[in-house]
Amino acid sequence: MFNIGDVICFYSDEAGKRKFHLCISINGHYLFLNSAKLKSYPSDYILPATEFPFLPQNTPDTIISCSLVLKKSNEELKKRGAKRLGTAKRETLLGLINFIERDRALPEAVKDEIFDGLGDWM
Repeated sequence: MFNIGDVICFYSDEAGKRKFHLCISINGHYLFLNSAKLKSYPSDYILPATEFPFLPQNTPDTIISCSLVLKKSNEELKKRGAKRLGTAKRETLLGLINFIERDRALPEAVKDEIFDGLGDWM
């Protein structure tokens, strides 16, 4: 339903509200996109909010949270009102790949899940 790099919005059971997500695989894997917070985590890839001009610019930065990979079927996405808002730039995805390769906080299983999807894109 969505392509790698697409930024979509849908109701997230995990967060209990509508959230922004980055599609990282053609098999329905997604990462959370968040506004910058006072506290960040080692596996947060922090980018200028201007990388996603189609998202609300509430904070100067946008965070791609790499610690939780969500799997959603097309049926689940339809039920949750998923809507494509835009697409991340190629450079943004390449930067994400580079960040994950260097990240020491992410378990190898999570890294593998992310790379399995992004490998289809490269």
